[in-house]
Amino acid sequence: MNYTNIGFCSECQYRDITGHCQSKKLDEDIGYNNDIKDNMLLYDYTEGGGFWVGPHFGCIHFTHKT
Repeated sequence: MNYTNIGFCSECQYRDITGHCQSKKLDEDIGYNNDIKDNMLLYDYTEGGGFWVGPHFGCIHFTHKT
């Protein structure tokens, strides 16, 4: 895994205008296999929730806004 791509959410293409992360790496746990789970943040409930991320939060799935 390339860890040189870490950046702040305020500069990431996955953070929408409401501050929610839209990355496919954050999702409900709907039966993904373990190989995929190793690279994701999954939540146990299926209520259509989302992750609000602060502007100074960051992760290894960061991608600069275009």
